Amino acid sequence: SCLYADIVLPADTQLERTDMHGSYGFFHYAMNTPVIEPLGESYSNSRMFRSLAEYMGYDDDAFKQTDEEIIRDNLLDGEKNCLVDGIDYETFKQRGWALGNTSHPERQWVKNGWPTHNGKILFWSEPLIELGIDPMPCYVPEKEGQEDHALREKYPLQVFSNASHYFIGDSFQSVERLQAMQSRPTLELSPAEAAKRGIADGDLCRVFNDRGESYAWAVIIDGLLDGMCGTQKQFKGSNTPSGLNINALVSEELSDFGFAPIFYSTLAEVELADETELQRQLLDTWGEAGYIARWRQMNPGLSASDEQILAAAQQAHSNLF
Repeated sequence: SCLYADIVLPADTQLERTDMHGSYGFFHYAMNTPVIEPLGESYSNSRMFRSLAEYMGYDDDAFKQTDEEIIRDNLLDGEKNCLVDGIDYETFKQRGWALGNTSHPERQWVKNGWPTHNGKILFWSEPLIELGIDPMPCYVPEKEGQEDHALREKYPLQVFSNASHYFIGDSFQSVERLQAMQSRPTLELSPAEAAKRGIADGDLCRVFNDRGESYAWAVIIDGLLDGMCGTQKQFKGSNTPSGLNINALVSEELSDFGFAPIFYSTLAEVELADETELQRQLLDTWGEAGYIARWRQMNPGLSASDEQILAAAQQAHSNLF
């Protein structure tokens, strides 16, 4: 997103700020306290909001609270969220974690009734009728998925852009030890799908649809289902051969019920990459300086001058420059 920004602000990390975290699939909360002062001019989001509010003349209490006050007075307010009822802030801060109040009376739905209009678990929901939605649980074929037969004539592979095991978003992609564990984006294919396209393990591939394209190196996996491919969602564009990661192929639509992103509802085609064209794209996007920087990033064990890098590129790909 920095490529499209007019102003890029220096963000901090979890090591530099006070924060409170929920958990995935559990009822534990974690207290995040800073271990170092913010580096350079880095700002937390909340500090930036407070600074902007002050500059714009807003004097609401919400813009004056510190991060600790927001956690203590708002996020741990048991009247707003019964799961945090009874959590003492000082104990939470000292211990670093707290278990949500799962036995709170408001959560005894079997005894007290469920949070529906009649207190029952609904298999037929009258409120859904008012929203124009089928009142019964039903199967709706996925849009741009395995049953989108018309689109699959053109783009036969469904893209599953799962999380990498080695990064959290792009937060740690600059850590050399983690880069060594996964140094480049990969594209997983079944043997049958790879054979159809003349792709071998380790080949550089172009994956594309009408919305965009990205590049990754093939990994052929026995047992992977035909009709799909797998890649990683977190790779920064600057760490991807073309400068754009797999999100370039993803629709901006939201799911019809939960209004969530539809990352996996993405159909695409895969082909062997034309490396000369790819290098030209890189040059158009980043210029000579960007090409050199990218070459050094992709070849950390090699030593060459800027002139040597450009000369080698010209020799390998005539008319590139």
